[in-house]
Amino acid sequence: MNKIFTLLLTFLAFHCSLKAATIDWGEVTPGTAYQMTDIGYYQGWFTATESGTITAHCTSSDIPRPFSDADFNEPIEVNYYYQNGANYDFTVTAGTTYYFSAFVLNPGTFSFNYASSATLQLISATPEAGTVFNAGQHSGVTLAFNRPIAVSGASIIVGGEEKAVAANVLETYATAEIRDALMAFYDKGTLREGDSFTFRLTGVHAAADEANLYSTDGTVEVNYVAGTRPITLTATEGIEGASFLSYWRKADESGIIKLRFSGALQPIDTPQREAETTCELSYGDPDAGDGEIYRETLHYTLSAENEIMVDLRDHLRRPIDMVTSGKDYGTMSLKIMGVRDASGQYAYTDAIGSLGSFAYAMPYREVKLSLAAEFTPAPGASLTGATVVELWVTDYAALAFTGILLSYTDGEGTHTALLTDYTATPDENFDGACALTFTIPAELAAKPNLNVSLAELETADGLDHAAELAATYNTVPSGISTLPAADEAHRATAPVYDLTGRRHASSAALPRGIYIGGDGKKILK
Repeated sequence: MNKIFTLLLTFLAFHCSLKAATIDWGEVTPGTAYQMTDIGYYQGWFTATESGTITAHCTSSDIPRPFSDADFNEPIEVNYYYQNGANYDFTVTAGTTYYFSAFVLNPGTFSFNYASSATLQLISATPEAGTVFNAGQHSGVTLAFNRPIAVSGASIIVGGEEKAVAANVLETYATAEIRDALMAFYDKGTLREGDSFTFRLTGVHAAADEANLYSTDGTVEVNYVAGTRPITLTATEGIEGASFLSYWRKADESGIIKLRFSGALQPIDTPQREAETTCELSYGDPDAGDGEIYRETLHYTLSAENEIMVDLRDHLRRPIDMVTSGKDYGTMSLKIMGVRDASGQYAYTDAIGSLGSFAYAMPYREVKLSLAAEFTPAPGASLTGATVVELWVTDYAALAFTGILLSYTDGEGTHTALLTDYTATPDENFDGACALTFTIPAELAAKPNLNVSLAELETADGLDHAAELAATYNTVPSGISTLPAADEAHRATAPVYDLTGRRHASSAALPRGIYIGGDGKKILK
């Protein structure tokens, strides 16, 4: 099937090439726009009347390329860039002939000119000149020119004071992050809401022609009006100096992250606003293969007028829960987004290209416990009267519970009792261990199959350790699995067992019923 499809494409391409016409422009003139309306091969030539740089512009994606020979076998290396269409520059020598050629499927126009005769122009400014610039709403200023440029410097001017900023140039665009500079003027008190300021670029010239300056001296100035000073982050809790744990218990305050700001925050009172107020967690390595990147999105709340809160508690995030390999990558990344002041303006952040967002990388740590426990009396023992029980347990600080839970089941159902009167005594000989001592009331001590456990137990690792920290007393057998052998001489005095597994000294004085003798035979009384 694939071979048939390939042959079909080859046939179609060959058929189109046979039908495509050759449109020969002949000698082409700098500054003239040439139409490319039909499918076909377009070609033309010109002889340079001066040495310098030629700039070509094409509105089609099929761009006529320059060649140094009439057979179009020797293409000339050019510098492509995009500005209102495709563009490229190349160097020419006076008296030399150059050739253009392209196979065109998509219509458009093609033109070229000497760079020295193409005036460097500012096409646009973002934000627009004269508009209000909010340091929380705008990340910077971007100026677009009609050809690739180079610049020597950039600055912000407030009153008579000038502050340098970094400018990045990408082909026809110059971009500068100016928020930090504006905040410095705000903090100094020299810039207030409604004041004018100027963004300035100096030494602006065509990248391929230093003599082709913008205007007369290579200086570009764009004026703006200062907006309201944005709120700023003043403090954090649970981030600096803290680790991101694999689990925080429900009542563990260290599992709450807080960011506090210099002013009131916008309420989270609409679905649209709630969708924006997120905290994204990311863990792993996206380049390590499938299943090796974990992302989780949480929604933060306002814990005060000027404070946001991210609750990380009661969620198990072990490496094995997050990535296929279970690898400990050592870092959890957090990005808190959509932070706005009461007026809706984004909070100020110095992160490049980020508005109202705050990112952190926290060292990751998996919480691991090695719990060991011992009950005294030992589980299974029979209790009579009020009985003192001791539970010795390691990693006591890693446990959270509300008391000692006693439970038993009888014909009327399951009954429970909660003991909150207990003592916890640290073991001086075993670091982290503790002995819990409590008294089982006399009215409960003799209850069959009395279960003793820690009520509402929650451990620091987030795993279920309830069975490890529980015991059952007054154990009642539920049946017979094996019987001890009795020899013939002692068979008459050998013990017998009822059908619940209770042992009786002999069958002599037993009430009526069915019993199992030492020889395994059924005894009817």
